[in-house]
Amino acid sequence: MTREHVVRLTILTACIFGFSIYMQKDTWIFPFPLYEISMLAAIILLYIADRKMPDLIGFTAIGWAVFQLIASDFILEFFITESNFQWFDDHFFIDYLLLGFAIVFLVWGLFVSAQWKKLPLRIAGMLLVTGFVACFVFNSYLWAILPLVAWLVCFYLDNKEASIHRNIVFLFTFFFLTKHLTLSFMVE
Repeated sequence: MTREHVVRLTILTACIFGFSIYMQKDTWIFPFPLYEISMLAAIILLYIADRKMPDLIGFTAIGWAVFQLIASDFILEFFITESNFQWFDDHFFIDYLLLGFAIVFLVWGLFVSAQWKKLPLRIAGMLLVTGFVACFVFNSYLWAILPLVAWLVCFYLDNKEASIHRNIVFLFTFFFLTKHLTLSFMVE
């Protein structure tokens, strides 16, 4: 299995779940709670398909995926009772986990962008990933889509071959877009 197969299968699985919900409920909803699990599994599978041990940047990618997974309400429901959840909510535990995700994601994004060949793209990538994290931290999720998609475009402009990090950003962008655009349309 190649990295491209991992990406395609992950996206196809999310789309099939969304389509099955559409057929049952007559509304198009992607499986948001499964995204965090899928992201971590996809990153690990990408490294297995690549037949390489993750380097420091790879472990950083796994780290932000773990932070994102642990902060997921879906996962916390399995381990925390309702009475304990109130304590976690009162003490900002989940907020600190999401902040940890944002910091590790920023470090990973800066490392990845610093490896690009062209200096203008390196600078743009670093600014875009910083803009995404800033929007994420301030809960401006719809605005965060713009720098995230632009950052993904920079990956394509820098190198014609897909790197493992480009695959990870592609999956993360797909998950982020489908989640927040769907939630935005559902609220309207």
